[in-house]
Formats: sequence, structure tokens, C-alpha cells
Amino acid sequence: VAVPLLLMWSMPLTKRFSLFGGWGTYRLTSKLDYLGATRASTFSLGYAAALSYVYPLSPTVGLDMEGKWYYAAESQHTILAAQVQLVWKLHLW
Repeated sequence: VAVPLLLMWSMPLTKRFSLFGGWGTYRLTSKLDYLGATRASTFSLGYAAALSYVYPLSPTVGLDMEGKWYYAAESQHTILAAQVQLVWKLHLW
């Protein structure tokens, strides 16, 4: 199991596209149960990047589609994830 603890930055590219990036640490935990049980955990440096697109459903509500890439350096674990979220603009400037 890897839990990312990252400091992320975001930058809007256009009205609907945003770019995210960050670095930090991953808490890596593993459990092995074969002729006895053992458990280990460690921290690993790593980074992440994401690209987001918001499809507007109304002036205040949208559907956010996001592709994320995570990388933990010590174990060389990489994951590519897709996420869909409902976003709501609480306040318009």
C-alpha cells in the first residue's frame, strides 16, 4: 500500500484545462504472510503530475475529468489513474 503525502501546485492552462504537479513522500507499507507473517513500512520520495478538464453542466456545476501519474522513487512504483469528479463553484469572482 502506498499513501502519497505530496505538496501540489496547480496552474490553469485555459478556461477548462488545468495542470497539476508536486513532490513529497510516499508511505509504503507491505505485509507478507508465508510461513510466518512479517510487515514492513518505509518512506519514499516521489512526485505526481495531473491534467484536468472541466466539462460545464451549468454556470456553477461541472464534471471534472482528471488523469494522474504518481511515482515513488525508492521502490520505482508507478501508477496512472483516471478520476471523475463533480465540481461546484461556491463563489464566482
